[in-house]
Amino acid sequence: MAYKSLRHCLDDLERHDHLVRIADPVDPALHMAAIQRRLYAAGGPAVLFENVDGSPLDDLQQYRIYVGSSPQSYDQQIEVTDPRAKSQFVALERGEYHVAMTAVDRDGNESGYSNEVVKTVQ
Repeated sequence: MAYKSLRHCLDDLERHDHLVRIADPVDPALHMAAIQRRLYAAGGPAVLFENVDGSPLDDLQQYRIYVGSSPQSYDQQIEVTDPRAKSQFVALERGEYHVAMTAVDRDGNESGYSNEVVKTVQ
């Protein structure tokens, strides 16, 4: 099953309790990484920071979506070159997929991986 949009993906994650939204202001240098590491270490859900201090990421160039068939082993990389894109269509065959994202700024600096999401396509 491919998602029609990022909104559909987020809705699916929330429906299955695989997404935590953090609406409080968060410092990107001090808090975001610590929160994400703790969630990841605990095998926790994906996290969506809704109020990042210092945003709106005015130097964001693109996103990269990484897809693989086993944990933290990605063999497919999808470039999302419009950082304002609200969806990215990815056709997937039946199987289990592990997905993570990164952000890339104008200087080519790439963030660390997001929390990994696992999705089974029937």
